[in-house]
Amino acid sequence: MITIHLRAPISEKLASRENNLNALRLIAAVLVLFSHSYPLSGNIQLEPIGRHLHIFDGGALAVIAFFFLSGYLISSSWASTPHFPSFMAKRALRILPGLAVVAAISALFLGPIVSSLDINHYFSSDQAFRYIRDSVNVLSLKTNTLPGVFEDLPISHGVNGSLWTLKVEFLLYIATGMIGATCLLPNEGKGWRSILFSTVMLYLAARMITVTQAEFDSWNTGLILFSCQLIAVFILGAIVYTLRHWIPRSWLLVTGLIGLTYLFWETSLFLLFIYLSSVESGDLIK
Repeated sequence: MITIHLRAPISEKLASRENNLNALRLIAAVLVLFSHSYPLSGNIQLEPIGRHLHIFDGGALAVIAFFFLSGYLISSSWASTPHFPSFMAKRALRILPGLAVVAAISALFLGPIVSSLDINHYFSSDQAFRYIRDSVNVLSLKTNTLPGVFEDLPISHGVNGSLWTLKVEFLLYIATGMIGATCLLPNEGKGWRSILFSTVMLYLAARMITVTQAEFDSWNTGLILFSCQLIAVFILGAIVYTLRHWIPRSWLLVTGLIGLTYLFWETSLFLLFIYLSSVESGDLIK
């Protein structure tokens, strides 16, 4: 009898405590701080990762990594809590308390210290309180600034600018819960449903990646074009979770994806294969 031994799927490594996901998130967080220091100091052209890649800077790559991991982990969270109210309650408790504390400290403590206004003028308007409200309201895309804070920096009034990604993230939480609640998100053991779901989602991810600026503007979403890239990689993370039992940890697969990335260089699908190559490479080094 001939026995065929398949390579271990990525699910085995990701299910263990030695999956290095926290380490990857820490690296991405440090990369955000490093990369964002350049535009905040008026030296965006010196950011080394962006200068060499000509696609994304280090901060964008880090946020992309966060959204891919989020797509995987949020899909896992739905599988463990397949009940929309409970699922959303867990997601809200994971984000909102910490977000409220950060917004309050920024507006009520740090803001008055660094503001060009004295404390009386700083609090004479309700702008600081509107900043807290708009930051914590993850269902709104509205943002606000703090009075007299960072007015003369190259990126003026740039207070916690990266928080806009949490709003996109929370919208994706809602979308995941709605897809799961309508029984479209496949359960364990549903092979044909997993393949069908992943095929549809892969098409959607490719569509989000290849959208043009003019087309995106016509949608009037209130988001920026980069949001499409983040939504796409979140979807890819969800696909990897769905197919985790069938995706092997294989350098041959990585090599093939890198070859396709080169083949589609300077086409609209180039970014899609960059993401897929990064996904599989990341699974191998964990």
